[in-house]
Amino acid sequence: MQRRWWIGIGAGVLVAALAAFLVGRGSGSDRAGAHSSAGPAATATPSTAAPTAAAPTTSAPTTAAPTTASSAPPSQPARTSYVFPVQPVNAANYPGSHHDYPAADIFAACGTTVVAPTSGVVQEVTLVDVWSSNDDDPATRGGISFAIVGDDGVRYYGSHLSGLEPSIVPDARVATGTVLGRVGRTGNAAGTPCHLHFGISTPCGPGDVLRRRGEFWPQPHLDDWAVGGQSSPADLPDPSTC
Repeated sequence: MQRRWWIGIGAGVLVAALAAFLVGRGSGSDRAGAHSSAGPAATATPSTAAPTAAAPTTSAPTTAAPTTASSAPPSQPARTSYVFPVQPVNAANYPGSHHDYPAADIFAACGTTVVAPTSGVVQEVTLVDVWSSNDDDPATRGGISFAIVGDDGVRYYGSHLSGLEPSIVPDARVATGTVLGRVGRTGNAAGTPCHLHFGISTPCGPGDVLRRRGEFWPQPHLDDWAVGGQSSPADLPDPSTC
């Protein structure tokens, strides 16, 4: 009897211990589950956003419009050139004076070339020799003749020619050295050696016969032109005297 009592007590103790064990295990599982449900501590993830780089300013450089300074010099009158009026020069000769007014008689064989001493415009021409010793009209004494107003403002007169080129007419433009005609002895030069009467004057007229025939001495300029010089009579004329 006593033996069965101890067995009962031992069985009870064993059951109680087992129950206690089972209860303790369940509580531990709940705590572990609770810990798990909270999840691991959040780890701060460093921000990996790419730094915002300011777009470089690529404004086009300001290009000023190029200054096209003209290399051409300011407008200036073309340079006037000169040549001896009878060609070739060595075929001609002239004295250093003239009889009763400033002029030059340039002697050369009949038919020798007469050229424009400088560039300019033909003012007037006489194409037909009508001079007569009966009346000796000053307007016809020059026979076949020309007058050119040079680009330098000087009038150049030549007379006693045997003929003029067809292109030499009033208002025609000539260049320095343009062939004008041929040396002759028309007008009151009839009976004398062939020569070109050459005069320079203020460009009055046309028709101002006594001024046109010669107003200034041309010899200093003829001397220079004969050796290729460029002496200019441009400072001689005075248009206020017309």
